[in-house]
Amino acid sequence: MPSVAAALDRAAAATGFGIRFVALQSDRDHALHEQIAAAMRTPSSAVTPGHRAVIPEIGRGRVVVAMRYHAGVAATLTARPAVLIGYSPKVDALATTLADGAEHIGFDALPDDPIDGRILRLLDRDAAASNAVVAARRHLRERAGGNLEVLGAQER
Repeated sequence: MPSVAAALDRAAAATGFGIRFVALQSDRDHALHEQIAAAMRTPSSAVTPGHRAVIPEIGRGRVVVAMRYHAGVAATLTARPAVLIGYSPKVDALATTLADGAEHIGFDALPDDPIDGRILRLLDRDAAASNAVVAARRHLRERAGGNLEVLGAQER
């Protein structure tokens, strides 16, 4: 993960923002976060929030960089633009739904597609990216409501 550490260093230097690692699955995420942080020059912080605190914690960031689907969902719930690293079709689909509110990087392309450029693009279109996330969130809620109607009709 040296390429990820270098990209986060460049993003921090370009923006003046800090880096905060949020572990969603502490037994897997925390060790990876420590490995990336150890390779960085930029000081960072790391947290492992409980289930009630995870969404607000992710919402504290200006841009969320996530490989986990649920981190992308938390970014969506808090109207934060996200760089989504597509390790599975559900992450790819979320990135497509978020449109201009997300930057998508294929997992295999990660070493050659630096995250920092994606972060900076989202920050350059700050208000538009946040508005795109809000619009996508509204669309997702409407779709979920339609699914609930269908499921309710099936129960009758």
